[in-house]
Amino acid sequence: MKLRQQHKSPWHHIFFSIAVVGVISILFSASAFAEKVCVRSKLKNSKITTSSVLVANTDPCPKKFTALFDTNSLTSPAGQTGPAGAQGPQGAQGPQGAQGPAGTNGAQGPIGASPFTLNGADAVYTAGSVGIGTTTPDAMLHVTGDMQVDSAIFANVLSSAEPLVFMTNNANRMQVDVDGSVGIGTTTPLGKLDVRGSLRSTNDTGGVLSSLSISTASGTSDLTFSETVGTATTVSTKLRVSLADARFFGLIGMGRTPVTNRLEVEGNASKSTAGSWLANSDQRIKSEVATIDNALETLDRVRLVSFLYSDEYLANNPSIVDRRYHNVIAQEFQKIFPDYVQKSGDLLPNGEQVLQVDTYPLTIYSAAAIQELHKTVARQELEIAALTTRLKQIEQLLISR
Repeated sequence: MKLRQQHKSPWHHIFFSIAVVGVISILFSASAFAEKVCVRSKLKNSKITTSSVLVANTDPCPKKFTALFDTNSLTSPAGQTGPAGAQGPQGAQGPQGAQGPAGTNGAQGPIGASPFTLNGADAVYTAGSVGIGTTTPDAMLHVTGDMQVDSAIFANVLSSAEPLVFMTNNANRMQVDVDGSVGIGTTTPLGKLDVRGSLRSTNDTGGVLSSLSISTASGTSDLTFSETVGTATTVSTKLRVSLADARFFGLIGMGRTPVTNRLEVEGNASKSTAGSWLANSDQRIKSEVATIDNALETLDRVRLVSFLYSDEYLANNPSIVDRRYHNVIAQEFQKIFPDYVQKSGDLLPNGEQVLQVDTYPLTIYSAAAIQELHKTVARQELEIAALTTRLKQIEQLLISR
């Protein structure tokens, strides 16, 4: 069964539209009234400028009206400026600006007084020390750098008793006393030249460096004459005077370092005239003099030998010629003449010292042996003469019969 559709006339629609428009107008009017209230409240609690409106923290307008309210469209005369707030903290210092142009130089000041005074053509300074190349002089004249002197240096030569002193590294190196004595390494020279320490004088000619040196080692001093050929580092000592002896007479070594005897020679020694080396033999310096006897018997106990030096000994003593030599055996000779065998100071590979001998007793004993032989021959000659006389007598007796 179909429902009956109600019929609506056009006026019905018109009246409905008018009613809707009226309701909207009433709502809009109410909204506009609320906005005006809101604006007045905002203007009362806010600072409004021609360009912006500052809204307080508490908004008296409903949110739905706030959304419709545009503060940028409002213009109102500025209100009174409020009191200034507290000054905020100082900000960080900005970068330094470019340096400005230099100012003009001031007028030159007056010349100060000079510490030097003139005495004729001489400049005199008596106010203190003079520093050249330094602002803190440590002496009356302190020069930092090189100094050239084209004339003589005089140190209180007229009247002072002070010496002339040369120093390096704050230490006295050389001193010239007022009497002319020169001390090197000492401030109290005991002679015209007194050197404490090593002294070396060289002359380099023809590739041969000859030198005279006085050196100190292990508390002793040696005077050496040496030679170095070319650039060789090995120095050949020609003569050495060692002062190691307790009596300070010195030991002299030629070609070697003396360790035992007053004179020690590496190799042979000679002199320009014939004869033996001289020795003091005055009766007035002798005691307990005794004639040598049994010389023949003593000499008969001595073994005379010929020999070659060992290869090791020749290597340690290159000046020795490799040939046969004649002498005695030190250990054997010591049993007969014990006072004429001693240690030489030269060492064997095992550390023991080489023995050396003085064969001079053989000369004296040989002469004594000759004397003994001469007595024997003389006695035998007498015996022979006596026998000859008796023989002649016997012959005469035989002939006479």
